[in-house]
Amino acid sequence: MSAPWLLLAALALAAGAALAKDRPPRLLGGLMDAEENDEGVQRALRFAMSEYNKASNDMYRSRVAELLQARKQVREGDDSSLCKCKMEKSRDAKPKLSQ
Repeated sequence: MSAPWLLLAALALAAGAALAKDRPPRLLGGLMDAEENDEGVQRALRFAMSEYNKASNDMYRSRVAELLQARKQVREGDDSSLCKCKMEKSRDAKPKLSQ
């Protein structure tokens, strides 16, 4: 009775290893590169720029000029995006309204 289970376990391990070799390892809590158009990256950029502009005393809003690096942190249940970018002042936009 145990021989079929051992064979099934061996086949499952072999299939898992074959599938895993095509993908890069994803360690829980580890960082991996992310694409610029990734939804999480775009959401992180929008949030960061919104918070930066709220806290800034500059008359004009800042915007992302260039995305230098985007990384994702893999966690249980969700991913977090980390971005490194160059910013520039948006002189063609309307000035910020005082609150």
